[in-house]
Amino acid sequence: MELKRFSPVLKSILITAILLGLHKLVFGFFLPEIESSYHFSLLLLYGFFGLCSALITLVSVILKKYSINSVGQVFLLTTFLQILACFAIFYAPINTSETLIPTEKPNFLIVFLLFLAIETILTVRLLNKNQ
Repeated sequence: MELKRFSPVLKSILITAILLGLHKLVFGFFLPEIESSYHFSLLLLYGFFGLCSALITLVSVILKKYSINSVGQVFLLTTFLQILACFAIFYAPINTSETLIPTEKPNFLIVFLLFLAIETILTVRLLNKNQ
């Protein structure tokens, strides 16, 4: 029964793996030369965002047990911390004038927004459970 409580975290990890596979397939078939010239590989991006997503979901699941009223606020705080980490780690290398690939910035933004949507959906489903 305890494992069922952590199913949103497992769903987050599973969704990350599926999305990484689909993204690799799209790049493998349509844009094979572009992915290899990105500053940050897809594996690194999905690893970072997948880890952040799993941690945010895990914090939400654990906090729900103690205080369901604080889950939304802590979700916003952890999402803000994720944005700060993204800015600190990824902004400078992607925003340099040496970045000649015009699809790297939109690719990063799409992956970021995709994981933001996943985290939000999982947290909303967690909060709406048992009502």
